[in-house]
Amino acid sequence: MGNIYKFTVSGGGFFPIDMLRFDECWPANPSDSYKIEEARETRTVDLFTHRRHITLKRWESFCWEVVETDPDMEGETITREGAQQ
Repeated sequence: MGNIYKFTVSGGGFFPIDMLRFDECWPANPSDSYKIEEARETRTVDLFTHRRHITLKRWESFCWEVVETDPDMEGETITREGAQQ
């Protein structure tokens, strides 16, 4: 099995469930699973993936934003402060 990378998304309303399939990711823990199921105000969800590249623009198309990425992932590194490196 390869590396596992963590990233964090933030948004409100219904979580775009299809993104779990599209970016081959899953909730980091039971608390994040619960956050996916509830449709409420803005929240952050930690996710794991085996992929080194995730589709930032596709997340944005669902009005969800990738707010942090693992530094070992390909592309721009995003930190919680919102700075892209």
